[in-house]
Amino acid sequence: MNPINFGKVKNVCGIYAIINKSVITPHCKEGKPYIGQSVSMGDRLFSKHRPRLRSGTHVNKHLKNSWNKYGECNFDFCLIEEIERNNLTNREDFWIKHYLSNDSKYGYNKRLASDSNAGMIINPLPEENIKEWVNEYFENYGFYPNQKSGKVHGTTWEAIDMALVGGLRGLEGGRSLSKLIKSNFVFLSATNYPDYTEEIIWKWVKQHCNKFGKYPNAGSGRVQFAEEDGYFSMLWASIDKAFVFGRKGLVGGTSLSKFIKRRKDEVTI
Repeated sequence: MNPINFGKVKNVCGIYAIINKSVITPHCKEGKPYIGQSVSMGDRLFSKHRPRLRSGTHVNKHLKNSWNKYGECNFDFCLIEEIERNNLTNREDFWIKHYLSNDSKYGYNKRLASDSNAGMIINPLPEENIKEWVNEYFENYGFYPNQKSGKVHGTTWEAIDMALVGGLRGLEGGRSLSKLIKSNFVFLSATNYPDYTEEIIWKWVKQHCNKFGKYPNAGSGRVQFAEEDGYFSMLWASIDKAFVFGRKGLVGGTSLSKFIKRRKDEVTI
């Protein structure tokens, strides 16, 4: 097994090992291993395992304690083999048995893959459910969720992201929450919208005031009244940037808050 970096395994599907080089075992000359599987190995190793080991939040206490004891410099991330997705669990089991890594004296695995959730479809999560929850989140907050957005319908956005990446709970695997959102929902940037006018923005400001009793700002989320004028998924943050940088027909050099201050005498709260 040779150490790998993110670029070499970014989209690799296969079996990997996290090796503690300081502890040599009779079954693995490279060191004491943790064996795992992933349909997107680069993300699994370098966006999940390594950050959590560094931060002390990794769920595998045995591995985490060894990382803290011996230091990151004594651990390697290694590719064992590239394989097809439908054979991941069988091959992970093979290598766990080969290295006896489910014995705490020789490795860091708690059990065989076939004995854990990674090898089974537990509580299948239809992709359509995720899309509905994404849409629901957007309707509530005016922007889309990410893996740090907390709890949702008995799970978390982080768990959903992991299931999408790792192919868990009956999902295909190989993509993240952000990729699912970008491929299924319309993102309108400042370059996609029709040009603004101060009058139409002022109209939205007054509607916002009438409904919420306060002025909008760059953090006020979605402009709920813009769709009737052909601006879908419009955010107040986009309008603020247009004022700042002179985009979409606006002069620039100002901001949403300065624009409102200039014209606020026209609004009665």
